[in-house]
Amino acid sequence: MSGKKFRVLDLFSGMGGLSLGFKIAGFHVNGCDIEPYAAQSYEYNRIGHVKNIDLKKFFPIRYRPD
Repeated sequence: MSGKKFRVLDLFSGMGGLSLGFKIAGFHVNGCDIEPYAAQSYEYNRIGHVKNIDLKKFFPIRYRPD
């Protein structure tokens, strides 16, 4: 391997438990969550970059289960 880190995108990341495991394993981690407090905790724990977004805005209505 040439020293590059694999990237992980943690959807619905919460406070970052899964992301933290990937970070410890050597991955480059980004997360996203709809809850602002979860995103703040993710940033506070310095796991990686996090976006506070609603993923429903990125999917057409016909692909939503609700």
